[in-house]
Amino acid sequence: MAWLDTGFRRATSLSLVAALLVSGCSGSAPSNASAPGSGEVVVFADFAEPSVLNPVLSTESPRVSHLIFDSLVSADPQTGTPVPSLAESWEMSADGLTVTFHIRPNVTWSDGQPFSADDARFTFDAIRNPTNASPFKANFDQIASVNTPDPLTLQVTLKAPTCAFLLNAMSIGILPEHVLGKLADLRQDALNFNQQPTTGTGPFVYSERQKGDHITLVANPRYWRGRPKFDEWIFKVVPDANVEVVQLETGEVDYAIVQPDAMDELQAAGLNLQTYFGRGYDFIAYNLQRPFFQDPRVRQALTYALDRRQIVEQVLFGQGRLVDSPIPSISWAYNGSLPGYTYNLDTARTLLAEAGWTPGADGTLRKGDQAFQFTLDTNSGNKVRGADTVIAQAQFKKLGIDVQPETLELSAFNQKVRTRRDFDAAVYGVTTDLDPDQTATWSSSQAANSPNFIGYSNPAVDDLLRQAATVPGCGLPTRTQLYASFQKILADDQPYTFLYARKTVLAVNKRIDGIAPSGWAGDESGIQTWVVGPR
Repeated sequence: MAWLDTGFRRATSLSLVAALLVSGCSGSAPSNASAPGSGEVVVFADFAEPSVLNPVLSTESPRVSHLIFDSLVSADPQTGTPVPSLAESWEMSADGLTVTFHIRPNVTWSDGQPFSADDARFTFDAIRNPTNASPFKANFDQIASVNTPDPLTLQVTLKAPTCAFLLNAMSIGILPEHVLGKLADLRQDALNFNQQPTTGTGPFVYSERQKGDHITLVANPRYWRGRPKFDEWIFKVVPDANVEVVQLETGEVDYAIVQPDAMDELQAAGLNLQTYFGRGYDFIAYNLQRPFFQDPRVRQALTYALDRRQIVEQVLFGQGRLVDSPIPSISWAYNGSLPGYTYNLDTARTLLAEAGWTPGADGTLRKGDQAFQFTLDTNSGNKVRGADTVIAQAQFKKLGIDVQPETLELSAFNQKVRTRRDFDAAVYGVTTDLDPDQTATWSSSQAANSPNFIGYSNPAVDDLLRQAATVPGCGLPTRTQLYASFQKILADDQPYTFLYARKTVLAVNKRIDGIAPSGWAGDESGIQTWVVGPR
């Protein structure tokens, strides 16, 4: 699970490689459209570049590394379910402990070396090796052993059955053993490769970079899905959102994620705008170790007291929707029948009174000698979450609750909230994993760990999460039912005030045809099929 998307301009963090061929339609193909070798270049812009391009070492925006390194398994762009990539098929043993992957034959690295099961084994062993300090190690701790009976067969044995394994672990980019296999420490011994990878199995290959300015990739002529239809893809660093808009209008930049308030201007300038929901949501987290928040009626009241629709309309410019669940609405596991918490101050007052909170002489809610006042933290550099805290302060004040917003620099915010847990409440954001398993965030077994930083514990939730993660054969109908029950309990408990899911807004130059962004597979899904006209 990727935590704290720090701004609207940042692309949703995705843990997968471009999935099956997707030929999205954004109109007729441009005239004089690109053909391999025509020299056409596509430029993407973002406010900060990833420093590390090694997919097993960095949680930075994976957009670039996903174009260089394919994975064994990816997520279907439409459904989010596992689909083949470098592994053309797989089967699971009856006890759910062994997964046998059949590697796609005749795949080569961009340097001409054959791709094999040994590359996958090497990659997974590297992630599991504590020396490499991979941020994805937790997803691989469930692995007992990895074996390669032959070059096209990979057997992964698990310590215990888990349905999350296929997407959350097997969707990571595979590294070349023939380049890195002899290095003891990938962080220290592969510095050049980590920033300038020399080979890959993805649609593009690293070419060059100018730090702080751009990264250039060139089409991979050996790509197993077929060579891309244009020649270069450039990641351009544009720190200023206003400058980015201008460069989209002038054609210096071909596509970028933009803020909703720029939509009208860009549409008037002739750009195509594509919007979609991803796997992220924002919320107010309540520290359940604080006496204020230990009664679920209080947490329910706070959600009723917040006009979340006002936030979506006024702060997100309508580019979002209310959420009542930690499972994204695009997921097959989402429970769409949850009773929503519609803005209602009377209901909020009733719940607070039932919990023993009544107005004092000054109008402030009190319970005995204790006034209801708390600090609401968020991180700096995010104007949306800053607005959330101001709106929450004003609306909670109507109930007689004194809220003091506090904005902290990102690292200090994370230290206070997630590490020390010395906070009352916090406005936060998260991008969920590909699989809907929520054990790390909501299981009481994880209450001492960072994702469950509010200290949530409910035995019924523990049981449902355990069942859903270990369904024999990982059948979706059974898992869907279990996750529906889990979401219903969480909605009643309200350990968070779930706020909204933001729409990603992608502005695209009309000379590009075929972009089909996906909350599961990213903006570059099926990039090898894009058709690009001349500038």
